[in-house]
Amino acid sequence: EITTRLVGSEMCIRDSSISIPNLSDGLEVMKTEDIKAEIRIKGNKLVIGSVQSSDILVSADVSEVNKPGEYKLKLSAKKQGILSDYEFDSTVTPSTITAYVDRRAEKILKIEEDVQVQTGSEYLKQQNQLSVDTVKLSGAETYIKRIATVKAEYTSNETLTETKTFDVPLRFYDEDGAEVSNDYVTAEFDSCLLYTSPSPRDA
Repeated sequence: EITTRLVGSEMCIRDSSISIPNLSDGLEVMKTEDIKAEIRIKGNKLVIGSVQSSDILVSADVSEVNKPGEYKLKLSAKKQGILSDYEFDSTVTPSTITAYVDRRAEKILKIEEDVQVQTGSEYLKQQNQLSVDTVKLSGAETYIKRIATVKAEYTSNETLTETKTFDVPLRFYDEDGAEVSNDYVTAEFDSCLLYTSPSPRDA
């Protein structure tokens, strides 16, 4: 999509898409800022009034990208297509876009339960069961490697007196127990069902 504002022989173009070239050595752009690039053009009013989104390509410079990490990629614009009888009246705004680059990886881990639920005095500790045993993670290799544990966590102050089912979110942790951000990791599902029931003392 492209929006334009025409004033005399100048026009401001706001392009919602930014092209990022393919990277080498297995690297991929995992995430970028959600921004729109703006550039001004000038020339004959009839010509610039006909400029479409397909006539200008805003792209990011990836020539310095050679390893995983966060980069500020410089943006530039060039003409493409049939219409070319106009000039750029400014550089691209903003001049850079922030991108996180990494290699893609996958991992399957067993889901551990971390359930804190109270039971009535007439019951023993509750019995828990998850709807699935494992989950496949995919995304940025740096973050995938850090994840050592996937937990289904649920805490409630409610006293459990009967079998209940809860939709429990999954969280990722490293070997030291610190939570790992899921900004660059996607799980095949974000939550799973937890079936929990109290066990009577005379059972």
